[in-house]
Amino acid sequence: MSSNSNEPNPLEHDDPENKSKSNTKKWIWGMITSIVAIVIIVVVYIVTETNIVTDSNIVTGYDTSNIPFQYQLRLKNFFAIDSQYNYVISSLSDHEFTQESNLSARDVNHDNFTTNSNATKQIELGLVISRPLRILTPAFYEVLEDRYLQNGTMYRVITANASYTNPLYTGWDPPITIQFVTSNQTTYNDLISCKYQFTWMISYVGYINRKCKDESEFRAVSYVKGSSWFGFTFSSLDDKEVYADISVPYFSVWNYYLNRSVHIEHNAPFPTLIPALYTAYYNYVVAHNSTSTEESTDTNSTDTESTDTESTDTESTDTESTE
Repeated sequence: MSSNSNEPNPLEHDDPENKSKSNTKKWIWGMITSIVAIVIIVVVYIVTETNIVTDSNIVTGYDTSNIPFQYQLRLKNFFAIDSQYNYVISSLSDHEFTQESNLSARDVNHDNFTTNSNATKQIELGLVISRPLRILTPAFYEVLEDRYLQNGTMYRVITANASYTNPLYTGWDPPITIQFVTSNQTTYNDLISCKYQFTWMISYVGYINRKCKDESEFRAVSYVKGSSWFGFTFSSLDDKEVYADISVPYFSVWNYYLNRSVHIEHNAPFPTLIPALYTAYYNYVVAHNSTSTEESTDTNSTDTESTDTESTDTESTDTESTE
């Protein structure tokens, strides 16, 4: 009995190899769990931040645009799908905006406008929301404007949408077509009754083109120069008159979202939303074409290396033949 009690119990001593395998399995499962948790958190954050599917992003009502002649434009978030960023339009701190005046319902001959300008607090006016998952309408944007009721509640309405003119294209990006929501009160000559297009040259100099109901084709009404980092200027075609300008982003420690001021003159031949949409599409087109250029450069570089290799092999073969 005593001899048996002195024998080592195999259960009391784990095999080092088994212990190592057990620890490895625990480590692997721990890493998998951590990665899955991180992925879930990132996906939830991106979905909510980019407004891909949220209740506040589901809007079914329509109305004419009420964006004033002066406002602030900034990024809504840092995340984007295919370089389509969302933007926030808000009032400037020294300009009041009320629902009673539809500042976008201006005559094509720019002899009819209303303005409000009083000191007030800054409020959100609307969103420029990207719809990158709409495959049949590439580069689709929708403008959602805020409507404030007397009891303090807010709801949103769709006032404009924009996308590529043609879903299929080669080379340079096709024109961007913008269409505004109209109503029974919209007159024949209101600016929002016209369609608009953005076109760019290779140097990213742009044009605002317009086609109204009595016109058969688009014609340029404004020339745009500048960039997101240095501001935009919307001028007459002869560059003698400035219709609108977008300031350089305010660079400060707290300005994470690149706030900038937008000022539109009352005689501008386009609705007040056009500068905001132009900014969104400028950033998209530049990023989109930069990616295409890099891919093209990489392909050309690979082809050049392949050609050089073939040339070297040919020279080597000729040398061996000569010897």
